[in-house]
Amino acid sequence: MEGKLQLSGQATVERLSRRSTLIFVLLALVAVFTYFLLAGETADERASAAEINLAGKRRMLSQRIGLLSSQFLHHKKRRISLSYQKPCIRLPLFTTR
Repeated sequence: MEGKLQLSGQATVERLSRRSTLIFVLLALVAVFTYFLLAGETADERASAAEINLAGKRRMLSQRIGLLSSQFLHHKKRRISLSYQKPCIRLPLFTTR
């Protein structure tokens, strides 16, 4: 009877050893799969961030172009209006003798 118990105990240990090895391998596969999945997501987020950054730069450039063109037109209109003004001649209202 004692030999039978040792055999069943040894069989149980071997069975648990195989199960724990299988579980360890499955966990390692899940970890590797998760790593590659997250690496792909991170690369997608970096690409999206780069596109958003580029769009922001373009928006700021277009606003700067608008500002500079507005300043240029305002300065040009002011120069033209100043060139059309005639010099004023001041005449004295009262003469003193």
